Amino acid sequence: IVTFDEDDHNENNHIYTAMIGGNVKAGAQINTPVGHPAVLKMIEDEFGLSNLGREDATAPSIVGLWN
Repeated sequence: IVTFDEDDHNENNHIYTAMIGGNVKAGAQINTPVGHPAVLKMIEDEFGLSNLGREDATAPSIVGLWN
């Protein structure tokens, strides 16, 4: 997972994130706005890890990226 976050403190800020790997669905895109905690939650969910009890616990789930 590679994330580029060039925050310009604008509410329309976009963060580019690319995922590469054997279990990543080729060409999949998520167009729903999510933040860094949702990316962490996605990793926790995929690997069966418990959350940290912080923003990741209530972050929206990112689905549709895995084969």
